[in-house]
Amino acid sequence: MGKWRTLLAVGARIGRKTFQRSLSQIPVEPSAVNLQAILRPFIFSVHPDLFYQHPGPKKVNEASLKTLNEYIQSSDVSGGGPSRGQHVQFYQRHYQSDSISGLKKEELKVVQVKLEEDRLKTVRRLLKVSQLSLDAVDKVIESHRSQSEGQMSDRPIKWMHGQPFSTTDKNFSHRDVWEEVRHMKPDITLHRWISTNINKVRQLEMESRPLLESYSSLYGELKSRYNVNDIIWNCGWRGTHRLASLKNLQLLINRKPVCLQLMAGKKIIFGTASGVSFNGDIALCSDEVSVQWEKALDSIENSIKYLKLIPEKERQLSSLLGDIQVVRRKTPPFPMAPAYYYSLANLIGKLGMSRTVSRPTLLPSLEHLQVAITGSMGDEITLTPEGHISVPSHSPVWVIYNFIKENEQSAVDLQQKYRKYVLSTIYNYCLRVS
Repeated sequence: MGKWRTLLAVGARIGRKTFQRSLSQIPVEPSAVNLQAILRPFIFSVHPDLFYQHPGPKKVNEASLKTLNEYIQSSDVSGGGPSRGQHVQFYQRHYQSDSISGLKKEELKVVQVKLEEDRLKTVRRLLKVSQLSLDAVDKVIESHRSQSEGQMSDRPIKWMHGQPFSTTDKNFSHRDVWEEVRHMKPDITLHRWISTNINKVRQLEMESRPLLESYSSLYGELKSRYNVNDIIWNCGWRGTHRLASLKNLQLLINRKPVCLQLMAGKKIIFGTASGVSFNGDIALCSDEVSVQWEKALDSIENSIKYLKLIPEKERQLSSLLGDIQVVRRKTPPFPMAPAYYYSLANLIGKLGMSRTVSRPTLLPSLEHLQVAITGSMGDEITLTPEGHISVPSHSPVWVIYNFIKENEQSAVDLQQKYRKYVLSTIYNYCLRVS
């Protein structure tokens, strides 16, 4: 704490810009969530499910992914935890064209890296030897530094008179620092920014108006003429891309009228996957073309079969966890019906095999708690703002039991807080419209 106080005090004396340059040189250690996001392309490339024809490499990748996950999840203080210093090995699939036949041949490449104390350095090394992009690493570092600079520059610094600082400067005066900080003016204010950019904003608004009108017209037509319940965007696309996606959807409906029957009365979600979501909505991947959408719509009947089997799996899971309420997550990404079904089946299988494991000391019934199952490899077991216990299907059984035991009361408190928030929102809305 003393070092930071000294840095802040010196920063106030040497000036804002020099202080920000000093902040940019502070080492940044991203959180485990950011590191998992960076490693997502790598995890996809070594996922054990891709090596079902190679039992040996599949087993190696499973063990190495477990070790890597423990290493990433370790606290900053532990510096990599017990996994630090270990060497992990992965198998990756590569395809090369045969010079004679021209066909692509599969080859397995071995990737090995040492889990060093610096987790970011290890992640960068892992991506580099796998020939994957390092842009995500640089973006995370830049984002963290920008946030640090923004927090220090936007927040007014106030010194308490008489507050001790660790400094060797004999001429140092706390009152001088306070006077300098008190008279310091921000580089830019909201009023100045609006005055500078108002004309640019108006110009952009005029240029985008035809696009917004076209989008609103097509959106309304799809809802009214084709009886689409709603269109939801779970991707970061802007107006131009959204309009193009709606036009492609309209062309697909005109080319294949049977799509009308499949979409009637349902929500259409543009996101990261195509198929039927676990809520029965039609999902279309915003990165795919209409031909791939057509293939996804052709397989809807098969997805609906899984959709009908999901409630029974949820009841089985509830009975294995003390009649806990199994709910479905309310925030994207929403899993597809087959993937969600297999996530439930996977967790049910593990719980069934762990009958010999004694349950933690809980209330006789857990029906007052709510659990939501996810299937993403990078997810952690957490509590959501709604009070749901978000459990990845790959979580070990003992981790699930311990988390429920330790966070039971917190989950109940969050549920009550969320209910009050919902009731307050409804009440305020009724007051506004009445």
